[in-house]
Amino acid sequence: MTKIPGLRRGYSVFQIRGVVLICLLLILALIAASGGQAHVEQILIVQNDHGGLISERSDEIAHLERTGQRVQIEGECLSACTMYLALRNTCVTQNTRLGFHAPQQGQQRLAASDFEYWSREVARHYPEPLKTWYMREGRLRQGGYYSIRGTELIRLGIPACAT
Repeated sequence: MTKIPGLRRGYSVFQIRGVVLICLLLILALIAASGGQAHVEQILIVQNDHGGLISERSDEIAHLERTGQRVQIEGECLSACTMYLALRNTCVTQNTRLGFHAPQQGQQRLAASDFEYWSREVARHYPEPLKTWYMREGRLRQGGYYSIRGTELIRLGIPACAT
């Protein structure tokens, strides 16, 4: 048995290691129970996102909002991707390029009532004055995109990413 100065007789090095291991496991359990708040924050980096279904993106954004996930838009972000602007933790770089167009199903135009519904769904993810511009002009673009650079979005109040 190895003697450790200052310890009462009868405790082995293995017993002491066991107590230390149990303490470490308890600390890890407490971190896990607190929602893992002790981890390093991850940033979702958006670079070349060409959009997708509005309903799916809306669900993803709701999840990201609940978790407080940070989103950094660095490159091209088109169509439904622009809905990331709804998140309080989203920033854009100066070289970001966001593309806006009419809601559509594939290459098909929507019926008037569907067009209105999906336009409002997209617009609710934009801060003012982008929301007003989209409802007045951006949603009318059929084929192609209205392109807005990060520098302009930053001028409109979208947070700039720290460099």
